[in-house]
This record gives sequence, C-alpha cells and structure tokens, in this order.
Amino acid sequence: MSEMQKVYNMIGLCNKASRLITGQELCEKQIRRNNVFLVIIATDTGQNTKKEMTNICHHYGVDLVEFGTGDMLGKMTGKETRKVIGIKDLGFKKEILKRMQAIGEMNE
Repeated sequence: MSEMQKVYNMIGLCNKASRLITGQELCEKQIRRNNVFLVIIATDTGQNTKKEMTNICHHYGVDLVEFGTGDMLGKMTGKETRKVIGIKDLGFKKEILKRMQAIGEMNE
C-alpha cells in the first residue's frame, strides 16, 4: 500500500470516528471555536478559498496542508467533492502529518 493511500485511509478512519468535519464554512466556525487541529485543503481548490483558509488558520494557529484532490477527499469522507476538511483530533492530526511527511521524503 502506498503512503498516499495510507493518508487517505487515515482520513477515512478519522471520518468513521466522527473526528472530521467537511466544508469551508463549517471548518471556519470550528476553527474559531478552537475545535480543529489540522485543516486539509485539496490541491485543486480555488485561490480565493486557499487564501481565506490560510489566513484564518494562521490567525488561530491551526496547521494547514494541501493534499489530494477534492474528489478523493470527498470519497474518503463518504460525500461528494470536498475541498476543505478539518481534523478535530490531535492523535489523528499527528498520524496524518507523519504519513504526509513520509510521502514528502519519498518524493525528494
């Protein structure tokens, strides 16, 4: 199994554990309430959405990464295309970032 697939599997597991939220508006609300530890933005997200989410994550000190496509993030969450998802669990955040780092090291 590829490292990329392991990240998608962790996102799916996080969703099943009800520790994931989807959609820009809901993520913004939960970030403001300090309920989100990691925001994942699809690589095919529009520039305006990326800028808005980058600004709010920076302001509230939430980690933000770009990963996957909106279709794949949607598939892992059991919904249609999703461009923004939020991870509400510190353990899932650490594991997802660890697996993403492994992908980065493999690509270098």
